[in-house]
Amino acid sequence: MIAHESSRCGRVRVFVLLMLAKEFQISDFKASEYVYNILHRPTDRDKQRKVGSSDLSDPCAYCLAEKMLGIAPPDSPWDMGAVIGTAIHAYLEERNLDAHALKEQHVTIGEIPGYGTVGSTTDLFLERVDNGRVVDFKTTDLSKLKFIKRAWQDEPSDYDLSSVVSARAKINRYLNQVHLYALGVQNMGYEVHGLSLAFIPRDGKQLKRDLWSIDIDYDPERACKVWDRSVRLWQWLEAGNDYHQLPQHEGCFVCQQLRPLQGVDEIEL
Repeated sequence: MIAHESSRCGRVRVFVLLMLAKEFQISDFKASEYVYNILHRPTDRDKQRKVGSSDLSDPCAYCLAEKMLGIAPPDSPWDMGAVIGTAIHAYLEERNLDAHALKEQHVTIGEIPGYGTVGSTTDLFLERVDNGRVVDFKTTDLSKLKFIKRAWQDEPSDYDLSSVVSARAKINRYLNQVHLYALGVQNMGYEVHGLSLAFIPRDGKQLKRDLWSIDIDYDPERACKVWDRSVRLWQWLEAGNDYHQLPQHEGCFVCQQLRPLQGVDEIEL
């Protein structure tokens, strides 16, 4: 009798365990995919349809023409840096307690006839510093920052490493971009006399040591030249010209690195 009861209880336990296993069956959920979907969600800037300062400062006329025509650039598989950069920008905005600073300020750069109003968003404007200073935050890594410093501090040479040449072109684009921000701030009625690029290495270890900046005077003539280039390009496109005739800039990351990857399903990084 005892053996019979024991056998029956054993069968009940097995049944209960099977039911529990069925009810709490492990799914194919992957936390990595869940987090990816959060981080990969487009930001407001990603959804921006018209060009902004970062686009107008692009030395590649081919890429700028595409953007002005509303053609999306190729997706980049190297997207982690942009995600971290967005997070750092948000953190700096939150931590900056300067009541007189304009943070993440939308500005209007100008009007391109036939295209429309071109606006952008400045990272920081300090009205009380140097009678008006525009600051743009740039995230990078220490290895790249080393070449950016060398490109800025050393005179160009025929013996420059390709990394230095690339860094010098990047600085030039960044400076064109911040000049357009300054033009937009001026259009708001403020005076601008200084510009800064604040470089923040993602892999830095010491804030005081690893943060670095380029601090220069604002050149209104340079800002106008960058703007006028975009106006002329749009006029050329409106005249019916095919943007495929435009050259791809030799140092363009999109043209040299991303366009060859279009249609490739998986990329070895």
